[in-house]
Amino acid sequence: MSTTEELIKVILTQRKDLTLEKVQALIEEKISNAMGLLSEDGAVRLVAEELMEGPLPQEPPPELRMDIGRLTAGLNDVTITAQVVSGEAEKEFTKQDGTTGRLVKLVLSDKTGQVSCANWDTKADEVSKYGNLVGRTITIKHGYTRPGLNDAVELHTGERSEIIVSDKPETLDRTIFKPIGSIKEPTLGVNVIGVVHSQPRLYQFGKEGKEGTVLRTRIADDTGSIPLVAWNEKAEELKDLKQDDIVQVRNGKLRRNNFGHREIHVDGRAKVTILQNPPAGFTPPTRQNVKISEIKSTASTVSMIACVAGMMAPQEVKRKTGESVLVSKVLLGDETGMVSASLWDERAKLVSQLKIGDILKIEDAVPTERFGQITISIGKNATVQHMTDPQTPPITVKVSKIKEITSLSAIVAIEGEIIEEPQTREVMVGGGTKVQVTSTKIRDETGDARISFWRAHSSEASKLRIGARIRIYGLSQRPGLSGENEFNTIQSSNLEVLTNANAGTAPTEETQLLEKTENAGTEA
Repeated sequence: MSTTEELIKVILTQRKDLTLEKVQALIEEKISNAMGLLSEDGAVRLVAEELMEGPLPQEPPPELRMDIGRLTAGLNDVTITAQVVSGEAEKEFTKQDGTTGRLVKLVLSDKTGQVSCANWDTKADEVSKYGNLVGRTITIKHGYTRPGLNDAVELHTGERSEIIVSDKPETLDRTIFKPIGSIKEPTLGVNVIGVVHSQPRLYQFGKEGKEGTVLRTRIADDTGSIPLVAWNEKAEELKDLKQDDIVQVRNGKLRRNNFGHREIHVDGRAKVTILQNPPAGFTPPTRQNVKISEIKSTASTVSMIACVAGMMAPQEVKRKTGESVLVSKVLLGDETGMVSASLWDERAKLVSQLKIGDILKIEDAVPTERFGQITISIGKNATVQHMTDPQTPPITVKVSKIKEITSLSAIVAIEGEIIEEPQTREVMVGGGTKVQVTSTKIRDETGDARISFWRAHSSEASKLRIGARIRIYGLSQRPGLSGENEFNTIQSSNLEVLTNANAGTAPTEETQLLEKTENAGTEA
């Protein structure tokens, strides 16, 4: 019975001349006269003061709620309000007297910590009737504490305990579950909620004569995404996880992989729960495609639609672990710029199905910056879709003017006419290996630049002649010894010969313009 109901009952006990309807009318009158500024409890107390003799009954003292972080073993009357972060199915066991006991364990958490809560017999039944409580707020009244495993405090409910489960939509507690984009090192335990962004993959592996299982996927919220790696029993537990599931991770470990990228690892000590519905306050991620010029190395992942401007056949390389993997380089471009992409493992074989000009839709690629140049890695957690629909709009890759290129770190495409006979030479590179390099000069309407074609591109470039017009996709720039612009091909560069050298071919407009400028300067 509420305090209001108890007070009305006391009024009717003292004032036998009044009816319940009369008292309720007086209460409503008080509320109306106060223009909505008086609560029902306040109105009842005003009516009681006018109708009753002597002091009013005192309100019971408010319950003393405790924070989980203040719990100690040996308390006999504990009230807490917390969020359920994990739960176990009801278990039956045989008591010493031969009767059957029942137990349901929950893990509760608030901003001060977490505690295991053991619910026995009728309280186990009471908890079980709610089904999956993960993510919901629960109040435990009149519980008691005992020492648990490793001297950790455990909260217990008994016959006199009261369990209240909130029926309101649950709100995401950001004091417990952090946004993925805000995860920082060092951290002892990672608590996050995210949407499974890539199809989970289950692998078997062998290490030191033992077999194990690992599951890899990527989870995301509206602040970013991060790989989730589950090991052994946790991998088996999550083997039915699928794309677009919502998972809650408690007590994960932050690790860095062989490339230095952060990952969340979960093992037997972590709690991973698949949520049926996202908690209120959780914003699902949206995959937003970016232009190549907008790629930042600080982003956890990037998604884009780009054109294949060049590619390299798969090669086998060895990682630091000694493992051999396939990798292929693909040069991607759009109207804002170009970027080199590494395709790993099975994705490396995709190049055999591609041709220059094909359009790819890429999701969850990982950007990396080295020596000031940004590249992207398309690994196990990324997705690549070959856009073969004839209705897909074409993409025109940006071609830069020689004198307008200011960034030394950008990968660019340039077009111009060859003005110097190509020269081929051998150059010693790392490890004592000799490679062929062919160098020449090209000119556009803004100026000229030296181009060096390396390795596989050298042979093709050696066949070029003065007067040929070419376009090269995938050039990196570096300062030359003489102060002029110098560009070098990369592994996935692509050379297009637009017009061959021909003595009878009329000079291009750019050549005529530059010749007039030079003649004018000479005459002056």
